[in-house]
Amino acid sequence: MFGRHLQSKESRKILQFIKEIHLELPIKTLITDNGREFNNKSLDKFCTDNRIERQFSVPYYHQSNGRIEGANKTIRGGIKHAKKPIKSILAKIISGYNGTCHWGIGMTPNEAMKTSNRVEIPKHQDKYAEEFKRKKKNLVKCIKQEITFF
Repeated sequence: MFGRHLQSKESRKILQFIKEIHLELPIKTLITDNGREFNNKSLDKFCTDNRIERQFSVPYYHQSNGRIEGANKTIRGGIKHAKKPIKSILAKIISGYNGTCHWGIGMTPNEAMKTSNRVEIPKHQDKYAEEFKRKKKNLVKCIKQEITFF
């Protein structure tokens, strides 16, 4: 996860930040909402020039952005818990998030950024998807059993 505290959502500031990220870790796909700061000619040109695929999330349907919403929840929780100005703690929250093992990828995001580990991520994602399906089936069974008892 990358993040920075910005005073405003001006498109030029957003574009500058995305350029900095792209230098550190080349972006293949950029998924954003349809806000003006993301849906503009400057960002379109940058993405076209750098062969970055653009995708826009579905408005008012947060489930389509599960990972992003989860990350946002982590950031909001960290800020609320710390009770300090955002600017002073945002980097620590992001560092903690990136240094924590994530079940869905089987490693930390910092480890996942290493080229040598990228082959492993799909394996963990498949395993995670299977485990999730099994747990969901078991949860449905448990719910049905509880309903029968009432």
